[in-house]
Amino acid sequence: MENIKKIGEMLLPSIFDVFEKMFFVFAEPLREVEQPHQLRAAIHFEGPFKGEMQLLLSSELAKTMAKNMLNLEDAEVNDSIMADCVKEAINMICGSFLRKVDPVHGSQMSIPTCDRLSNHTDDGKGGDGKGVRLAFATECGPFEVMVATEK
Repeated sequence: MENIKKIGEMLLPSIFDVFEKMFFVFAEPLREVEQPHQLRAAIHFEGPFKGEMQLLLSSELAKTMAKNMLNLEDAEVNDSIMADCVKEAINMICGSFLRKVDPVHGSQMSIPTCDRLSNHTDDGKGGDGKGVRLAFATECGPFEVMVATEK
């Protein structure tokens, strides 16, 4: 499944569902994000095709997601809770996306990771014709979801 447009179309509902239903964050598509991101979550997957999905976002957005999902106050949210929340977000987005791509459920996902970025750098994934990069705006800042596929 190398059709980038189809990947994007199948990915959008997964992103909207997870952000709205799990985190009570409403997103609007953007052409591109100009602000730097502080966090990156990633998950690898195999199935009808193999690849990696990444979620790039600000600490402010991650904090809001954690507060909304876990019903916490500002002071209760720490870096560990934000990282767990962001990893859960990429896990749910990828799982939802793969169920659309592979209804037979032959896909497998790795354990998600999360790391802090000093400066957002474009590693080229998602922009080389083998993947998709989608940007969104929220009240708490922008985020991006990228899917890079392998042969």
